[in-house]
Amino acid sequence: MALQPTLHRFRAEISDVDRAVYASIDLRVARHASETARHLWARMLGYCLFYEEGLELCAEGIAHPEDPAAYKRDASGWHVWLEVGTPSAERLHKASKASGHVVVVVHTDPVPWLRELQGQRIHKAEGIEVLPLDVALLDALIGKGVERQESINVTVSEGTLYLEHGGVHHTMELKRLSLVEPPPTA
Repeated sequence: MALQPTLHRFRAEISDVDRAVYASIDLRVARHASETARHLWARMLGYCLFYEEGLELCAEGIAHPEDPAAYKRDASGWHVWLEVGTPSAERLHKASKASGHVVVVVHTDPVPWLRELQGQRIHKAEGIEVLPLDVALLDALIGKGVERQESINVTVSEGTLYLEHGGVHHTMELKRLSLVEPPPTA
């Protein structure tokens, strides 16, 4: 018998000054039994950081591996394709051919993954946006686990994320990386 996903409710107040995006969102999110808490939080933060009208989370979460973690699409095709984790070069190639804007939110050390991708065939690799999240910030969010109902305030200003969760304030520089440039050294 397959394990059923756990439903979580995420409420977020988003104030992205850099992109002039302001929204209150209320999401019901399916967490598959095999999805880690870090991955779940990375999905939620990725969704908030790249939120725009019409952006949707994959209804089945990681249980449906062919779909992106979040996306925006209409009858003409994919407009935004958001991945979470460290997707393969083949997956990135497919995503870039299918969508005008591909984003990867990485929730581990991105350097080994970026080295692995060097020299791989990826359609329009220079246009793929890579945003590594601070592992310490994710671990702080996880704390004692992920509650069934979570509320956060997400503010982005001048390339910095200001996040409030449970009365605790976190800050992180949003430093994007490139798939075509050599990975940063440790």
